[in-house]
Amino acid sequence: MINKYKEFLNQTNNQIAASILTLADIIKQKLNNIPDPVPEPTSIPDPKPIPEQPKFPISKEIIPKLGPNNKELKISDENIDVSNLRSQLQDGDHVLFERGKTFKGVFGELLSGTDESDFVIGSFGNGDIPAPTFICPPQEVFFTNFKASRKNIFIQDLEIIADRPNQETGDSALECLSGINRLIIQRCVINGFHNNLVIQSFKGSEINNISLINNQILNAYSFPDKGHSQGFYGEGINGLTILGNIFDHNGWNESFDDNATIFNHNIYLSDCNNILIEENYIENASSIGLKFASSGSDKSNNIQVINNKFFFGEVGISMGGNAKGPNRFVNILIESNSFDEIGSTQPTHRSLSWGIDAFDIKDGIIKDNKFFNTPNFDNTFLVRLGSDNNNVTEKNNV
Repeated sequence: MINKYKEFLNQTNNQIAASILTLADIIKQKLNNIPDPVPEPTSIPDPKPIPEQPKFPISKEIIPKLGPNNKELKISDENIDVSNLRSQLQDGDHVLFERGKTFKGVFGELLSGTDESDFVIGSFGNGDIPAPTFICPPQEVFFTNFKASRKNIFIQDLEIIADRPNQETGDSALECLSGINRLIIQRCVINGFHNNLVIQSFKGSEINNISLINNQILNAYSFPDKGHSQGFYGEGINGLTILGNIFDHNGWNESFDDNATIFNHNIYLSDCNNILIEENYIENASSIGLKFASSGSDKSNNIQVINNKFFFGEVGISMGGNAKGPNRFVNILIESNSFDEIGSTQPTHRSLSWGIDAFDIKDGIIKDNKFFNTPNFDNTFLVRLGSDNNNVTEKNNV
């Protein structure tokens, strides 16, 4: 009996050893098959590490067209005065800067596209070479005034960096205050301005069909006595697509003490309609990752926020605030987003963690959102619905 028991133990030990070797082989094989990480963008400060790296590009891309009566102006001379290029162009032309080169200065007022040809500011050259870089003084690099409406404009494949040696106010990479129909910004890195992007209806101007695709909007910052700071501020837009972007560290700069405030955010949208925000990384906001505001009933309608990843900051999504009133946000879908460590970094030194804060909504669905590593502050919630919501469904948020 004893010999049989010893034989059983030997067989069992051999099986366990074989299982351990098999498991080790499996782990080794999986480690060998891990893909290389996505490279960091060039010439920008390293952002705070995030749990997961984005996978680019999103398949969606919009191709600009060049009309038969328009030209491509290709720029290779790094010493050129960029501000003088406008005089060589007409509406619908394409001005392209050579990849791998660095240019200084600002372009100034944008021209318009036409029905036959889009106006394009972009790049040319080997696509494996980094995008052309603009080192810009603290003023608007591209702007539109409110005297004329424009249409069919592309800004693409550029790296635009604010040169703020004395931390001046910095203005914006793009400030659009005029009427515009169809503006596409894609595959750009925009870094370090006071407000990186501002697209705002002014004096009744109509702004329609704005697309931000596969951009990196980074490190906008200001100081409390110099005004608020946003990664992207949009107001009065009808038709807005925000797809496949990274919004990181907007509204503050960790190199300076106490410049994060409760008024600075990654994305701030006011009185905007017909919005799709999908597959973005929205992280490290001064306060709110994605803020919606509305000045009255039916001012912000048809909003979809789907499959985005939020990291850090104090608040993931805020819909409401600034004012009160019924039905300010109508026909809302917030679905399949993830929220990780919201509130853990305390940029404004407040102990709060708000995942989704939703007020004044009529006809809304908030579902299938996931929350991870949420700090256990007294002022913590995953989803908070205001008592003044009307026909809002909240389910499967964990």
